[in-house]
Amino acid sequence: MIKHKWILPVLFSLVIMVAFSAFQKTPSNGDEVNDKPQTEYYFKFDGVPGEEYQENKWIELEDIDDYLAQACEGEINGCVLITESKTGNHPTEVPVTGTGSLMTPVATGSVTEVRNLN
Repeated sequence: MIKHKWILPVLFSLVIMVAFSAFQKTPSNGDEVNDKPQTEYYFKFDGVPGEEYQENKWIELEDIDDYLAQACEGEINGCVLITESKTGNHPTEVPVTGTGSLMTPVATGSVTEVRNLN
């Protein structure tokens, strides 16, 4: 009888492992797993018309409320934008169309939304 003293602790351990694994939720084919939350950065243009493409002319806003508080209802000239990437306190990129003082930032690449001034 002494030879089989290890069986009871092993069986008990197996029962505990099965019980714990039964309560673990594993994603099925229909479940979506998102380990990395989406991050958005908000910027306001702080230059003169024609400098919109320069990342260092955009200053970072605190949050979405600051972004929405800006009066930007035009078609041309930068005002505010939302991007998914930044370098330091500036957007990583600011894609624009137009030339000279009629540059217009556009939502493409990491820039997901743009509101213009004029």
